[in-house]
Amino acid sequence: MFKKVFSFFWKRKLLLIILIVILSGFGYLVYSKTKKNDAVTTYLLTTAERGTIIKTVSGTGQVSVLKEVELKSEVSGNLTYVNMKSGQKVKKGDIMARIGSSDAQKSVRDARLSLESAQLSLEKLRTVDDLSLLQSENALSQAKESKQKAIDNLEKAYEDTYNGISNAFLDFPSLITELEDFLYSNEIGKSEISVGVSQNNTSALLNTTHSSDRDSLTIFQKSSESDYATARLKYNSNFNNYKKSTRYSDKNTIEDLLGETIETARSISQAAKSESNYLDVWVDYRTLRDWEIFSKVSEYQSEITSCIGSVNNHLSNLLSIQRSIQDYKESIINADRTIEEREASLKNLKAGADELDIKTQELNIMQKQDSLSDALDNLAKYTIKAPFDGSVALVNSLVNDSITSATALATIITDQKIAEITLNEVDIANIKTGQRATLTFDAIEDLSITGGVVEVDTIGTISQGIVNYTVKIAFDTDDERIKPGMSVGASIIIDLKQDVVIIPSSAVKTKNGIIYVEIPDEDVNIFDSEIKLSKSPRQQTVVTGLSEDSSVEIISGLNDGDIIIKKTITSSSNSKTNSLNNNSPTQRPQSILSGNAGGSPMMR
Repeated sequence: MFKKVFSFFWKRKLLLIILIVILSGFGYLVYSKTKKNDAVTTYLLTTAERGTIIKTVSGTGQVSVLKEVELKSEVSGNLTYVNMKSGQKVKKGDIMARIGSSDAQKSVRDARLSLESAQLSLEKLRTVDDLSLLQSENALSQAKESKQKAIDNLEKAYEDTYNGISNAFLDFPSLITELEDFLYSNEIGKSEISVGVSQNNTSALLNTTHSSDRDSLTIFQKSSESDYATARLKYNSNFNNYKKSTRYSDKNTIEDLLGETIETARSISQAAKSESNYLDVWVDYRTLRDWEIFSKVSEYQSEITSCIGSVNNHLSNLLSIQRSIQDYKESIINADRTIEEREASLKNLKAGADELDIKTQELNIMQKQDSLSDALDNLAKYTIKAPFDGSVALVNSLVNDSITSATALATIITDQKIAEITLNEVDIANIKTGQRATLTFDAIEDLSITGGVVEVDTIGTISQGIVNYTVKIAFDTDDERIKPGMSVGASIIIDLKQDVVIIPSSAVKTKNGIIYVEIPDEDVNIFDSEIKLSKSPRQQTVVTGLSEDSSVEIISGLNDGDIIIKKTITSSSNSKTNSLNNNSPTQRPQSILSGNAGGSPMMR
């Protein structure tokens, strides 16, 4: 019989497995129901109370100072006085340093004198007397005399010009001939080499060097011949024009001849220098090899050196004469302008000052006053003062140091400290100046001070894809233990409501988008730590407002003193439920934190 049953089920193994699964599931359901019926549920109660709810944004940063500046000067110079040392307390306007200001002081004196002169001129305009007329006439006479003197000097300058040109042409023919003789005569070959006397000097010199070394010497030879050719062309043209001129030639002809002679002198000087270079290179070449230096070469060197000195003297003299002519011409032009001005001044003086003259002079005085004011302002820049109350943090300069506008003499900081806090782009949207904050310090236990937001970055900085912003918080009070650079934590109050109904965040629940709290549906003793209820709690729909980590504002749905369930405790799992849709408190959906009446999100 048993074998038949076993054979029946063995052939139907799948049916057997299904039967076993069904029986096991039924057994588990019975067991679970039994355990559930054995579970005990208790509740932790609280009351809705009126109070203050504060929403904050927290961040960390470092202690800094409200203001820190590098003390710099607007002008350059040498320090003549320094009154600074590290740690020194200063008041706004204290003199910290001075720079040598002799030039600036002179400018102030000149501006004062100019203003006084303009004021006297206005006074004279208003009271014309015989002395003023006489002074004006004398000034005009002096201007005319100055012009005549300039004319006479110009005439003499033209006479000196022709003399200078004549003196130059006393030497130019022999100088140009000496330069030609060196290049194209055969004196060196005839007197020193005694062979190949038909060769000119430059060829003879080349032949006294190794053929492999002649390229460099050839460069100087060609340069000498080129510069001589240029000098010869200018000399020939210049000499022909000189022979056509006389002392009685017109001034333009003499000036043109002067300019041409100056260019001839420059060309001769350059040609002589090139030939001198050629000889020097040849002598160096021979000297390095301990070869004989021809006496004729030394003679040429001496002659060319003398030539250079002579032509440079003529060039310097001619240039001086040319400058004198130009100066005398400018003096005549300036004298004409002065005469014109003084004639007009005398005419106006005789006619008497009119309202326009007086008004013009008054405007001139105003300009002089502005100039004096500018000079005084500039002089003040040479005295460097403290820009605000504070302390000297660092001194970089000493007396007699030379400084510029870029030199940092010292660093001055305010005594008032600030916290510079870094916040992300989400938190910064809630921060604005004037908000209050609480500050704590890692290095100073039990120290907490208050402050206020004084500055919020408008442009963030990006680091590793995260945008951060800096917020500056000024301290309400100072503590000497707080030093710049210390780490600081800040809690900034972004919203605050007083005298509102508040309940714990753990009491708020949500289901299907509806926010509610659970309320006992019977009389209870609020002072029991954990209580059992004979009835299931009822759900009370509420509207939430401002929230923070542990509390939520109730806008409607509860009144002050209403009893609510804070936590539900079941003995079977020994777990506390404080859920929103069966989630833990730290996983509450955003809809609860926001509320359905425009409540703010909870800040963590």
